[in-house]
Amino acid sequence: MEKASVFLFWFSFILYAVALLLYASFFISRKQTTGGLATGTLIGGWLVHTGSLIFRGLAAGSLPGATAYESLSVVAWLVIVAYLIVEYFSRSKVLGIFITAVDCLFLIRAWGHYQPPGPRLSILQSSLVDVHFMLIFIASAAFTVAGGCGLLYLFQEGQVKGRKPSILFRRLPSLEVLDEVGYGAVLVGFLFFTLCVISGAIQALGVWGTLWDPIVVSSAIAWAIYALYLLSRAMAGWRGRKAAILAIVGFLFIMSIRFAIVPYVSYLHGFRG
Repeated sequence: MEKASVFLFWFSFILYAVALLLYASFFISRKQTTGGLATGTLIGGWLVHTGSLIFRGLAAGSLPGATAYESLSVVAWLVIVAYLIVEYFSRSKVLGIFITAVDCLFLIRAWGHYQPPGPRLSILQSSLVDVHFMLIFIASAAFTVAGGCGLLYLFQEGQVKGRKPSILFRRLPSLEVLDEVGYGAVLVGFLFFTLCVISGAIQALGVWGTLWDPIVVSSAIAWAIYALYLLSRAMAGWRGRKAAILAIVGFLFIMSIRFAIVPYVSYLHGFRG
């Protein structure tokens, strides 16, 4: 099971990398056949990735997500799901370049934390932990899409304000589309992240007996960033550039939790995160 999981993991990585090249080629050429091939390759990579996660779960005897390798792989898998939904409804493939690039980075990072499948630590063996993992995975995927929309918005805005917009101006989605897609992604992510913070706080109280845990505190700060995004948009009319910057800041903060704070806390408690 483990060998099959690893083989499919790297096969999916190759397909994601090919999809990245195809999306980049489509961005330049605008050939519909290339765009269709890019989407088809991405879906193929996602299906192979699904197989990798299934075999990993069977080998470990539990849902994947407890280790750093598993969590990053699951988030990468969900990012593709979120992107394919956005691509279907927006009819735009430009975000595919960012998403496939980020996904490849996630998988490379995941492999750096690879561990053979095995039973979970005792503190992670509960249904609440499974729910918590799934909530943060879905939220992270949505926030990744929002961060990508924010980056593209700032770039497109620069094209609009430029005296001589480059050819990229005609290739990118409109500012309105980027703003709306980013807002929708933050809205979905915020819903799941709110439930994630609540379940994480309950788990922290049960295990450590306190809420003053670096992960809980940093998660609360990330929650506040996205709450500010939604409140400022609803009450102060923040759209466009300000909203894009907040989406990027929130995404970077979420990534800092996964890549800096979680490993630090794991080290303090004597296990790999």
